[in-house]
Amino acid sequence: VVALDAGAYGLNIFRKLIADALDILRPGGGLAFEIGEGQEKLVERLLQCSGGYENILQHRDAAGNVRVFSAYKAAK
Repeated sequence: VVALDAGAYGLNIFRKLIADALDILRPGGGLAFEIGEGQEKLVERLLQCSGGYENILQHRDAAGNVRVFSAYKAAK
């Protein structure tokens, strides 16, 4: 069994995913992932500050909580 260390605020995995996906995605390629409750502002900032994504969207669950982010690799 391996445990992942999510780091402060549980964001380490998102930092890595957001950065690594830019190396894999083609321009216009999409990324979507689920987040934990209360992480939406920090995750949105990570996506915005990466400089590589556009059309960053939040998707809410039935209770109205932000649960999923989607974003697309910007065309250069």
